Parts: sequence; structure tokens; C-alpha cells
Amino acid sequence: MGLLPIFYCYYGGSSRVGLYYEPSFHENEKSTGNKTCDLGLSGWYSAMTFFKTLTLSEERNMPMSRVKHIVMYSLGRLVIFMFDMILLSCRIEVRGLEDAGPYMKRSPYLLASWHGRLIVYFMGPRKGKPAAMASRSRDGYLASLLQETGGYRVFRGSSRKGGKEALAQMEQYMRDEKRSGMLSVDGPTGPRHVVKPGAAKLAAALRYPIIPMSFSARRHKTMRSWDLLMLPFPFTRCVLIYGKPVFVPFNPTAEDLANVTQKLQDELIRLTEQADCFQ
Repeated sequence: MGLLPIFYCYYGGSSRVGLYYEPSFHENEKSTGNKTCDLGLSGWYSAMTFFKTLTLSEERNMPMSRVKHIVMYSLGRLVIFMFDMILLSCRIEVRGLEDAGPYMKRSPYLLASWHGRLIVYFMGPRKGKPAAMASRSRDGYLASLLQETGGYRVFRGSSRKGGKEALAQMEQYMRDEKRSGMLSVDGPTGPRHVVKPGAAKLAAALRYPIIPMSFSARRHKTMRSWDLLMLPFPFTRCVLIYGKPVFVPFNPTAEDLANVTQKLQDELIRLTEQADCFQ
């Protein structure tokens, strides 16, 4: 698909570029605008393939030229724009704010979701430059570029490489700047739908509530990846569900952290099953 429809939407269609589902509304369903554009997903796949090619030099620790930096940043902005336009064309129902909303209004918090539902990074609140984490792999570099151009402050590390340092930097940023954060709690390489302990440790250090969230779409594309990444088709119906906040006890023991991790996993599984039953 050519770029003409994209530029038409940007300059002649809706001027709304970002989707910010802040917890300030009280309706149970949110319909996103009238001006839409059927971008499809073919442009997304092409852009991602080209984007991965450009990230090879990062993975090999090779210096990138200024031109390549500009190209990658511009392509990242384009992919974010395509995601926003697809989501603007969808009919999105938001649930669960009766439990999560009060905590999201009055204080910073930590959002938690599955790696395979990464689309929530573009559906959740992005104002105020919240923190996020991406691995140091090539795919992680790609994810970090998309997150940064989408409004996040990204820290790079994983359980295999640089995770402790990245988590410490993320904690420091969130504490100093009083920012919220978001984690894909089974990433970066799985096992799928198994929560890792980083979210509980980060929430304990900051004394933030953990707010689980999940997403599903009636019509979608499931990628052939370990996380079964879900991407919605344009003009479909979607549901975004916030779960009950999970709290870490003050000065927790290792057993407390394990219990919080298990509770978060159970709640995310429940939310995802509920979302996937959405009709």
C-alpha cells in the first residue's frame, strides 16, 4: 500500500495522532472519532521488515550514520502513526476503570501487560513520558525506537543481559520524575504468560500499585512469534480491560514478592481470557 492514503489521513483527515485513554472518562464504551483511514496491515509488515534491516548495525555494535538515524526515526514515527490510525478506526470498549481508575488519577502507577498484547503501549496513557523497558537485542532495539517515538522513556535490558541495571535506572527515573511506567511482564523471550519478578520488585521499591491490563480484538492478525503477538485489523471492535490493582506489602519478603507475582499472573490470565471472549 502506498503512502498517499497515510498522508491524506495526516494532512486532510483527522488531526488526532495519539490515543490517550486517560482514566478521566466514565462511560463504558469509547468510540474513536469519525475520520478514519483503512491503512491495512500490509504497510505495517513492510515497514517492520525494513526497520529490522536497519537495526542490524545496532545489534553488531556498529556505528550508524546520521542519515540512518534520521531514516530510522522517521520510519518509527510512520509506524506509530499507522498504529494510531488503525486504532482510531476501531471501536474500542474500555472496562475496569471502576477499580483501576481512582489509583490512576491520584498517583503514579505501574501498568503490566503481556508481551503478545504490546498494542496496549499505544492504547494506554502516554502523557508525561512514562517509563518502559526493552531488551538489548535487535528486536528490542526496534521496540525501543517505537516506544520512544510513541512517547515513552525507554530503558534497555532484560533478564539475560543488563536487566538489573535497566531496572535500577527505570526505578530512579520514575522516583525522581514521579512518572508512571509500563512493563511487558513475560518478556522479552517468555515463557509466554508467565510473569517474571521484575514488576513486583519495581513496585515494591517505588511503593506503586501494579495495574494489570489486557486487550483483544474481534478481527486481528496473530503473528508467528513466541508471544503470539496480536495486531488488530482496521475498523474492528476491540476491548481494553484494566484489572484490579495489585499491591506489594511494605518491606516485602521473598515470599511476599512471589505471592504478588503469582497474583499478578492470575489476574492477567483472567483479564486476557475475558478479553478474548469479547464479541
